[in-house]
Amino acid sequence: MCLGFLIGLSTEWQRRYFYLVVTYACPGPNSVSRTFEASFARLQHTATGRFNPACTRHSGKWHEPFTGRKDQHPQNKPESRTLPG
Repeated sequence: MCLGFLIGLSTEWQRRYFYLVVTYACPGPNSVSRTFEASFARLQHTATGRFNPACTRHSGKWHEPFTGRKDQHPQNKPESRTLPG
């Protein structure tokens, strides 16, 4: 079993997706490969010019926490408040 350690961080575009990729080293004598890469986060560029974030789960599938939400960016909306006095 290889317990790799982090040696690099990179990014790459693939179609509408922007990936954050880490490179791990496996220095053991029985390692299949000395290094390997794994994508851990992705940003999907949408038609509205925004990005939908996603992360990989332990199952290897992508989890998109904001997909299907009507209001994805509540901090960008102005609040309507009346000033006292």
